[in-house]
Amino acid sequence: MLLATASIQAQVTLSDWTQIQIPSELTGNQFSPRRMAVNAFGDLYLLDEERSLIARLPADGDNVRIAGGWGETDELFTSGSDLTAAPGLDVLIVDSDTHRLLKFDRQLNFLEELNLLSTDRSVEFPSAVVRNHAGEVLVASDSEADLTLMNMSGTVISVMGGENYGTDRFVDINSVAINSINEIGLIDSDDRYLVLSRNGRMLWRGSLNMELKFIESTGNEWLVGTAKGEFFIVGQDGQAEVLQESLTQWTVSDMAVGNDTVYILEEGSGHIFQAQLRYAE
Repeated sequence: MLLATASIQAQVTLSDWTQIQIPSELTGNQFSPRRMAVNAFGDLYLLDEERSLIARLPADGDNVRIAGGWGETDELFTSGSDLTAAPGLDVLIVDSDTHRLLKFDRQLNFLEELNLLSTDRSVEFPSAVVRNHAGEVLVASDSEADLTLMNMSGTVISVMGGENYGTDRFVDINSVAINSINEIGLIDSDDRYLVLSRNGRMLWRGSLNMELKFIESTGNEWLVGTAKGEFFIVGQDGQAEVLQESLTQWTVSDMAVGNDTVYILEEGSGHIFQAQLRYAE
């Protein structure tokens, strides 16, 4: 089923899903990922919150690397809540209970950490992290339900979603993404999606009568999804379903998009599936 709108310049379809082969060390009782990110080269990064581990699965499938471990300093973390790997070569993790931002290189060598309580404006219990094309970092606070834009030195540029947003004040941030022109998309309170400028000005908003969990950018549009595997391209003037009804055989724990490829992480098994976004002129 395809739904097209005036804001979508071309029909969008999704290819069949194929499973990505995962090395044995990233399966079973050894590694149980719940979060996922992809970089511009197609490398996948998987976050095991329970074991406080992060793994890199290169695009060619070789040289898997696992880093992290339980702790409160350097590369160690206790409650990794989110990660991001694009744009750029570095990988960022936010550790909720220790209120830290951890930075690794592409091969998962630890680089540095930032105490989010020591920034210009403290960020407690970070729940999501993304980075824009200017190298700035956007961190969601679970306790304040807002977004803080800062540089890697901890200098705060702006705070978004607070009381001054009135009825658009954020309530419960589920997912955050940034597109190629540094616009910010987020899922708030399950069914509502918002798009803001880099500095936090509200551009447009919409809602779907379902529990949305994920948002990613694709071109100038936004791809939103549910844990059931329902996917929609949403634009300022409407929405379009991406040839995808509920994936009844899977429950999706996370989603990532890179180079017009959609990746989904199956809850429980840790299986990863991919499909191509196709645009018809």
